[in-house]
Amino acid sequence: MIHPLVWHIVEPDLIVPSIQKVAGASIGLTFRHQVMEYEAMTYPRRLAFIRHPISRLVSAFRHLIDVGYCIERTWEEFVDYMLVNEDRHWYPQEPRLYYEGEWMPSHVERLENLKQVWHKYSAKEFPHLNKTIGNQSYDPHYREDDLKDYYVKDLELWHSLA
Repeated sequence: MIHPLVWHIVEPDLIVPSIQKVAGASIGLTFRHQVMEYEAMTYPRRLAFIRHPISRLVSAFRHLIDVGYCIERTWEEFVDYMLVNEDRHWYPQEPRLYYEGEWMPSHVERLENLKQVWHKYSAKEFPHLNKTIGNQSYDPHYREDDLKDYYVKDLELWHSLA
């Protein structure tokens, strides 16, 4: 089961969710005051960042190796595993942005554009914390069609933000 989404208060009228491998650590460690999903709709500005799902998956793979979680796994073994096991590190982003069937964000941006767009929403600094340093190789074409099916909604949303 994937845990409820936690939103962090950036400004009195602005909240941002913490999604793993989508600047989740930077958000959580920088903006410590939280609200839960059921409270989020009371904030007028709800900004969510979406990361390209394959980039996010590669980051999750490298992060989990860095912290010793899946030292023995190859990229292929990892992909085979993640396609049949849920985990917050790779669970699709788009479904997590709904609460009781209602779309929660008032604004959505690509994580890849964070540096360029952040100051449209807040004057506060947004540091890059918890950077994954792993350099494990991966085959971007391994089970490519399966990954596209798994992340179809994330890919649609990410491409709609172009």
